[in-house]
Amino acid sequence: MQTPQAAGTSVAPHRRLWLVRHAQPLVVPGICYGALDMPADAAATADSAQRLAAVLPQRLSVWHSPLQRCELLAHALIGLRPDLMLKTAPELVEFDFGSWEGRAWDTIARAEIDAWTADFAHYRPGGGDHLAAMLARVSKALRVAQQ
Repeated sequence: MQTPQAAGTSVAPHRRLWLVRHAQPLVVPGICYGALDMPADAAATADSAQRLAAVLPQRLSVWHSPLQRCELLAHALIGLRPDLMLKTAPELVEFDFGSWEGRAWDTIARAEIDAWTADFAHYRPGGGDHLAAMLARVSKALRVAQQ
């Protein structure tokens, strides 16, 4: 379907947003992590990069978090597809769980988890991010990427 346009105006070309998750981080199962910086499984990262390289459009800007598990995927991808343009975006850093980072989920007081789920948008688990702040950061990154 074509978008109608008035004479003398132009319409921005259709854009597609690709959301990609890094490979499994090297972390013990059951550990809370978000902004905790850790590498991802190297073989799974290489496999993900191969799959992405085969489907991503030419000369695409690839925006990624500066955390090493995301950097590893971005650099593996650029090694296969030098036409892609890497851009680190600090606003895309994963959700920060504050003092919960690196702790086993079952050691976090049930009352704290209940408080978080009761006010999911504004509660700051472990004193870290609240969802509204993280979404504002991501929204800023998307606005910058569209310019």
